[in-house]
Amino acid sequence: MNKKTNNKYIRWLICSVILLCGVIGIITYNNTSNNQKRELYTKTGQYSAKLNSTLTGIYIDTSSITGTYSVGYYLTPDILQNIRINPEYDYSVEDGIAFGCDYTGVTCEYIVNGVSKGTSHTIQRGDLVQIRVEYQSFEEEIDIFQDELIGMYLDKSLLPTTFRVNDTNLLDGLLIHPKYSSGIDTNVGLSCSSKEVRCYLRQGTNSENAADFEVDNLYEEIVATVLFDIFKEEFVLYTPEETPTVNSITITNLPTKTTYKINENLNLSGLRIKVGYTNGTSADIDYSNGNITATPNRFTTTGTIPVTIYYEGATTMFNVTVSAQTDNYTFKDYIIDDDKGYVMDIPAGTSLTTYKNNIQTTYTVDVETKKVNGTDVIYTGGKTTIKNGTTVIATFTNIVSGDVDGDGELKMRDYVKVYNHIYKSFFPSSDKNLLTGVYRIAADMSGDGGITMVDYVKIYNAIKNGII
Repeated sequence: MNKKTNNKYIRWLICSVILLCGVIGIITYNNTSNNQKRELYTKTGQYSAKLNSTLTGIYIDTSSITGTYSVGYYLTPDILQNIRINPEYDYSVEDGIAFGCDYTGVTCEYIVNGVSKGTSHTIQRGDLVQIRVEYQSFEEEIDIFQDELIGMYLDKSLLPTTFRVNDTNLLDGLLIHPKYSSGIDTNVGLSCSSKEVRCYLRQGTNSENAADFEVDNLYEEIVATVLFDIFKEEFVLYTPEETPTVNSITITNLPTKTTYKINENLNLSGLRIKVGYTNGTSADIDYSNGNITATPNRFTTTGTIPVTIYYEGATTMFNVTVSAQTDNYTFKDYIIDDDKGYVMDIPAGTSLTTYKNNIQTTYTVDVETKKVNGTDVIYTGGKTTIKNGTTVIATFTNIVSGDVDGDGELKMRDYVKVYNHIYKSFFPSSDKNLLTGVYRIAADMSGDGGITMVDYVKIYNAIKNGII
C-alpha cells in the first residue's frame, strides 16, 4: 500500500471515531435529562447511574440511625449526616444504592411534636421526635423518640385542710403535673382553670364544677374528680372527723293549736324545729318527722301547761293554755275536739252502754250504732248528739281507734286499708287507697298526726290479741 492510500485510510478512521463519539455523546446527553438522571452515592463513594427508570419515592434506612435517646439528649447535625436514604423506583427499592443528607436536593431536619426544629434539638419531656427527609417531590418521616403521656400527678400540698359550710374555691391550690413514660414533668403545673383540665366536686347528691361548688354540710364527705386529656383521677378531699350528733333544738314555728280543753290530746301540726349538730351544721325539721316526740300527750289539768319537745336526746319547751269544759257534759275517758266536733280515742268494740256511761251530763244523749255479734257498738263515722229536750246542744262524729272502714270492729280489712294508704304509690289507682277525714284519724293509732308503719303494727297487734 502506498503512502497516499495510507493517509486516506487514516483520515477515514479518524472520522469514524469522531462520528462514534458524537453518537455516544448524544445518547449520554439524552439519558441525563432531569426525569432520568440519577447520580447516586454508592458504598464505595463513587457515583453510578441507572437509566430508563422513574423515581417513585424514598426509603430511610433505619439501620443508619444509631444511638439511644432520652430526655435532655442533644440531637446534632452529625446524626442527620449519618442517615442513608434508599431510592424507590417503579420497579424496586434500591437497597444497594443510597445517598445522604448532603446529597444535592436533599433536605433533612428534626420534627418535634409536628414542628420543624431544624438540624439540632434538645429532647424535652413529652416530645415526639421525628427525622424528616425531603428529596425532589418526595417526603419521608421516621420516629426516633417518643415520651408518651401516661397519666397525671396531683400535687395536693396546697389544698385546704379545714372546711366550713359555704366554703368555695376548694381546688384552687391543686396542681396537675403531666406524667410521661420518662417521669413526671414538675416544670408544668396545670390548675383546674387550665383549658386542658376539668375539675368537679361531689357531696352527697350535689355534684358541680369545682368553680361553682359550695360546701353544703360537714357530715358528708367531699369527693374531687380531675379530668386531664383521656385520664381521670378521683380522691376524697374532705372526710368528716365524726358522725355529727344533735346538741340543741329550737322551735322556729309553734304548733297551730296552742289552746286546749281539759282531756284533749296534744296536736303538733304546724310545729317546726331547728336542729343544731356538734359539727356546727343545722337542719330544719317538720313535726311529721318520726323522731320528734312530746309530753304530755293529753291534758288532764287546767292552766298554763309546759310541753316538752324531744329530738334525738335534745329538748326544748313551749306553753299551751288548757281550760275547763264550759258545757254541761263531760266525756271521762274519750278525747273531745270541740273545734272539729270529734269524739276520739274510742276503743274498738265499745258497746253503747259503756259509751253512754262515760258521758257525764243531765242532757239526753243519742248515739248511732251498728250491730256486731248482736251487740250495739260505736263505729267510726257515727254521730253522738246531745240534746236538751228537742234542742240540740252539740253534735259529734265518733272516731273508733283502728276502725278505718267504719264497721265498728277491727278486722284484717282495717290493717289492709292502712297498709294500702302507706304504700299507695305501688297501686295504679292510688287515690282509691287513700284514707281521708275521720277514717284517716282512726288510722292514727299512735296519735302523732301521720299514718305510718307504727300505726299498721298497732292495728295488727290489736287484732292478733283479740281486741275487736
